[in-house]
Amino acid sequence: MERLVDRARVELRWVNAQYSYRVRERLHFQRVPPKPKGLALAPYGTFEAYYDSRFRSIARLAGRVGSEAQLARRVSIDVYVARQDHSRDTPRYVDALGVTMKLSY
Repeated sequence: MERLVDRARVELRWVNAQYSYRVRERLHFQRVPPKPKGLALAPYGTFEAYYDSRFRSIARLAGRVGSEAQLARRVSIDVYVARQDHSRDTPRYVDALGVTMKLSY
């Protein structure tokens, strides 16, 4: 089964003693496996655009490709590679390898 999720966020913030806001729109596409026995991988891709009021434009684009795996009933792990392109700030590009452990209760 595949799913496509759209998420929008507004961040109100102070940057260098100046008020600004940022709007983040994210598309997340994921393949969710049926309930198998053993390790179940759920690969995904994410694209996110960041509108920054300081620049009155989209100042950052980000992408991520990875996979989530259920380790136990309440424990999962997310391994991914990510890239951010900044059109207004430095550094101009950020490439990262990430690992996140998720605990649910």
